[in-house]
Parts: sequence; C-alpha cells; structure tokens
Amino acid sequence: MGRFNKHISVWVGSLIIIACVLLTGGVLVWQFNLFGKESKTTGVNFPTKTKLPKEAVSSGRIIGSEIIPVSIVKDYEKLKEFLIEKFLIENKICEGSENCKNSLEYEPDFYTIREDLNADGKEEVIVGLGLENTGRIGLLVDVGQGYKIVDWIDVELWMKSMELRKLPNKDYWSVVVKTGGGAGTGIAVEEMRVYTYINNRLKLTWRGYIEYNESEPNWRIVENTYYIHFIDIDRDGNIDIVQEGTEKEGKEYDERGNLIPAKETWVENVFKWNEKEKLFTKF
Repeated sequence: MGRFNKHISVWVGSLIIIACVLLTGGVLVWQFNLFGKESKTTGVNFPTKTKLPKEAVSSGRIIGSEIIPVSIVKDYEKLKEFLIEKFLIENKICEGSENCKNSLEYEPDFYTIREDLNADGKEEVIVGLGLENTGRIGLLVDVGQGYKIVDWIDVELWMKSMELRKLPNKDYWSVVVKTGGGAGTGIAVEEMRVYTYINNRLKLTWRGYIEYNESEPNWRIVENTYYIHFIDIDRDGNIDIVQEGTEKEGKEYDERGNLIPAKETWVENVFKWNEKEKLFTKF
C-alpha cells in the first residue's frame, strides 16, 4: 500500500509540474505577442499590434495626421508662420504662442515650390525652411479637404536655396537644395543635395560638398572648393552630376590670410543615375 501511495504521489507531482510549465509558457507567449517582438535589424523592441500611419517621414519619424487648411497652404505668409511654429514646438524651442517666433535669433528663410508632380490634377507643395543653423524640406499633398505633410526631412544645416528641375531625366522631378553652416568645432561646410520625387515621396538621391573648410592652425587646415555641374556626359538620356574642384591642406596662413598649401589636389567626381537603386552613384 505504501508503494502504491508513493507512485500516486509521484504521478500527481509530475502532473502539477507539467501544468506549471505549460501555464508559464502560455503566459510568456501571450506577453510576447502583446508587447512586441525584437527587430531583426536593430534589436529594439517594437509593438506589433500598433498600426503606424502611412505618413512616415523619410528620416524615420512619423508625421501627425493633422490636415492643414487650404486657406493656409495657398497663402505664403500663413504657411510660413504655421511651419515655423511647428518647427519651434517640435524642437521644444517654445510651447506655442503668438510670440513663438520671437524666440529665434535670426529671421528664417522660407521657400515654396508648387507643382503637380504626379500628373493627377492636384498640386503638391514642396517647402523649405532654414533657421537655427538647421533646416527642413517638406512635401505637402492635397487630400481633398486640405493638405497633409507626408515628408518633413531634417537637412541638418541651414537651408539656403531650393530649385525644382527634371533630373535625372524627363520622367523624374527632383529638388536641388543648397545647405550650409557649421558642422563642428572649426568646421564650416556648404552642401548640395538632390531629393527625387519617387512613389509620391521625396528620396535623397545625391549629396555632395560645395565647400568644406576645417581650421585648426599649426596642426591641420583644409580648404576644399567644388563646382557642381548637371550634364549628360555620355548622351544616354540621363543627366550626370559632376563634382570638380580643388582640395587644399596645410598648417598655416600667409600675411593676407590665405592658406599656404602643403598639399593641393584637383579632383573630378562623376555620379551617374542608377535606375535599379534609384540613386546617383559614383562612376
């Protein structure tokens, strides 16, 4: 009888252990599905149940679902004030008030381009904003009752100019942007970027220096100056980007403040359109 009771106890104990294991595993699976999975690319946990809005910015951030009234978008000054305040609140420079703009040290630069980019009969609006040694390029689309911001891209430097042109060919619209400013201690740069309108979004397809200056006297001074040309070199129907100029490096300036180069190099870089990648790549 004692042996029988012993076997019963072992059997019951085993059942209890199995039940606990199954219950614990079920809870873990439930938690995993509820709270998220691990990203294979970043290793960061993200919720799998959350639906992200379609207006995902090119930089990875998400644009709100607010609709901007047509009356604001069609008016240059009203749109400028609206987007400046958006930037200031976004970067916590102010909390949003009539005096929000007064927190800026310099008057912002603002650019707009209005064009039916996808030939659907509706006008898209590309905006450029330069302020606080940084800038934004944005794409606003007509959604019927107003406009939505579907791109709001940080260009990292002050926005200096913005131009729309057919690039690399007649099938694409591209925005050519010039930016400039300080890029670190003793470093000043001027850049050109090309954002191409692809699948109703703005994609960065090329980026290069116009000027790059690095000044640390008695150690390293760099003065690079480039000229950017848009030309179909091989006449294949696609415009190429040619970046050519002089790269100088030295350690000191002369009496007139000009760099005494210890090394001076002429460079010429050619970037051709890669239709598969939809980028300008170095040839």
